[in-house]
Amino acid sequence: MNFKKLLKQDFIITFVILVLLGIGSLVIFSTTYNTEGADLLNKQIILITIGLIIYFTLILIDIDWFKVFSIQLILYLIIIATLLYAVLFGSTIAGTNRWIDLGFFAFQPSEYSKVLIIMFISLIFSSENLPLKENLKEIQSRFQKEYGLKNNFKETLKKIANDREFRGLFYVALYVFPIVILTFIQPSLGNTIIIIGLTLFTLFFSTKYQTQILKILILGLLTFLFIRNFISFDTGTASFSFSTNINNLYFLIITVLIFLLLAYFMKVKWWVVIGVVLTTTIFLFGSIFAWNQLLGNYQRERVLTFIEGPEADPLGSGYQIIQSKIAIGSGQLFGRGFLQGTQSSLHILTQAHTDFAFASMSEQFGFVGALLLLSTYLTLLFRILKIAKETKSDFGRNMSFGVVGLLLIHIFINIGMNLGKLPVTGIPLPLVSYGGSSVLMTLIVLGLIQSVHASRRPVDMADSLMLTSLAGNKSE
Repeated sequence: MNFKKLLKQDFIITFVILVLLGIGSLVIFSTTYNTEGADLLNKQIILITIGLIIYFTLILIDIDWFKVFSIQLILYLIIIATLLYAVLFGSTIAGTNRWIDLGFFAFQPSEYSKVLIIMFISLIFSSENLPLKENLKEIQSRFQKEYGLKNNFKETLKKIANDREFRGLFYVALYVFPIVILTFIQPSLGNTIIIIGLTLFTLFFSTKYQTQILKILILGLLTFLFIRNFISFDTGTASFSFSTNINNLYFLIITVLIFLLLAYFMKVKWWVVIGVVLTTTIFLFGSIFAWNQLLGNYQRERVLTFIEGPEADPLGSGYQIIQSKIAIGSGQLFGRGFLQGTQSSLHILTQAHTDFAFASMSEQFGFVGALLLLSTYLTLLFRILKIAKETKSDFGRNMSFGVVGLLLIHIFINIGMNLGKLPVTGIPLPLVSYGGSSVLMTLIVLGLIQSVHASRRPVDMADSLMLTSLAGNKSE
């Protein structure tokens, strides 16, 4: 290994990581020092040390190794196997089988699957991917024409089937679907949502069809609003049902007219319109079926608490949210002071070191402390985006956007949950909340970003190793 590559790292990112880990250690100590869980900080420090060793090791490894499809496939099979094991034989914590007990550490496979999803999508939609490689000028000229009805429908379908990007979407769906299913049945609704959101976010910035995707999302939203009028929710039984109530007839007519006008002026093809309507309908009906038949009672309670407000069940599902909001509010501008938090240090907020680490910090260090934490995250995200802008590798750029999406989703959901603006899902705050799998996963993805930065060079010089190793490199 060339240890001089450590000098090529982005030192600002490394500094920010150390700051966030330091903040997390303070929060864990302050919320567990007077409880039976005081040794949690020692465990976290050990896992942080292991994570930092992995982080610096990844900087030394050339990013081209992670473009090798056979290596990604091996890692994928390992994750699928561990997800299966976690579902069937994993340790049960809080009614879910998400962890594999390794003694000193509980391994959560769904966390590491996020890393592989980012890597796979980045590879599939990069020009460095030989099995799907085509002349870039040819791709651009062909898609400028778009798929139309100038030829017959069979010809259009043939074009779609032979297109690199559409094939890539199929591969991604095939890749992610088993991970989503195995994560959902653990059950882990929060991680399932994150995996789906992360996939869509990375796809959006990896493909060349941002405009087309936005058109589809707009039409999908209108379809959702239309169908929503035929669905009613019974708060007594906490179940959805279908209704033929057409009292909102004017709204239905306006929705349909807007849909048709937008489809016409945005020049969306008729088969795309049909696809959007069918996909949105299937998604909505599937979500209703999952709510009625698949979600556990505690998951429905969390969503209902979010809809009705935590005050509807102040001693049950709404308790943590109420205590979290009290903790954040009591911190005011400068906070109560380190170890002075009544909600967090006195264990009134029982998950103060994990799900509600942001509330614990806000209570002790106030609005100023929370603002500094958010500024630290913002610095980290901007540095990653800077790397995305500077790299000449599609793979590195796609991966950078994927990691930004992963961090943004985690930060947004966790802080929204702490503020009572989102349902409680058990999503940790990156590098701050207690949790070995979360810390290790975050340090791994950031180590990969540093590898992209340290290995940056023109794409045409980064091929000799990868070209001879990619599976199927003689097939096309």
